[in-house]
Amino acid sequence: MKSITRRLGPDIKILFGPTIVIIMVILLSVVVFKNGYSQVRVKLTQHNEAKQSEATLNEKLNILREVRVGVLDQADATLIALPTENPAALIVSNLRTSASEKAIVIKELKIVGLGEDEDIKNMEIKVSTENQEFPSYVSFLKDLVNSAPIQSVKSLNVQKHSVGENLFSGELEINIFWANLPVTLPELTVPIQELTDDQKLVLAKMQSLKKPVFTNLTPSTPKDRPNPFN
Repeated sequence: MKSITRRLGPDIKILFGPTIVIIMVILLSVVVFKNGYSQVRVKLTQHNEAKQSEATLNEKLNILREVRVGVLDQADATLIALPTENPAALIVSNLRTSASEKAIVIKELKIVGLGEDEDIKNMEIKVSTENQEFPSYVSFLKDLVNSAPIQSVKSLNVQKHSVGENLFSGELEINIFWANLPVTLPELTVPIQELTDDQKLVLAKMQSLKKPVFTNLTPSTPKDRPNPFN
C-alpha cells in the first residue's frame, strides 16, 4: 500500500497545478460571461427604447404633417372662449352692444369679486336692466350664453313693474372665466393621446360660440398744417 501511495503521490502533484488552473479559468469565464451578458442586456434594452422613441417621433411627425388648417382655427376658438387674461372689459363691451341692439337699458353694471381655482380664475358681473319687450330680454340672454368668452348665468330675476305698464326690470349675475396656458409640454417620447368624445364635444361647443367683434382703427394720413401751433 505504501508503495502504491508513493507512486500516486507525484501523479497527484502533477495534476494539482493544471486542475487549479482549469478551475480558475472556469470561474473567470463565469464572471466574464455574467458581466458580458448583463452588458448585452443593457444594450438590448437601450436599443429597444431607442426604436420605440423613434417610432413615437415618426408617429408625431406624421400627425403634424396631416394637421389641417381647421385645427388652427379650433386653437384660436379655445383662446377666445377661455382667454389667458381677464376678459371683463370685452364682456362688458359685448353686453352694452347686445343691449343696445335689443333696446335694453343698462341701469347699473358692477364688477365684483375675484375667485381663483387651481387652474381657472373667475369674476362676477352684476347687471341691472330695463326694457319694454320681454322676448327681447330673452334674446339678450341667449346672446349672452352663446357668445365667447365663456360666461355662465349665476342668478336671474325678471319682474314686471305694474299691470298697466309694459316695462320689465332684470337683475342678472354672470360669472366670467380665464386661465393661463400650460407652462410645460409633454416629453417628445410620450405618444400623442387622442381626444375623447367628451373633449371633442367641448371643442365643438367652443368653436360654435359667437366671436366678439373687434374694431380695427384705420390710421389717418398726414395732413398739411399751415399753422403748426394750431
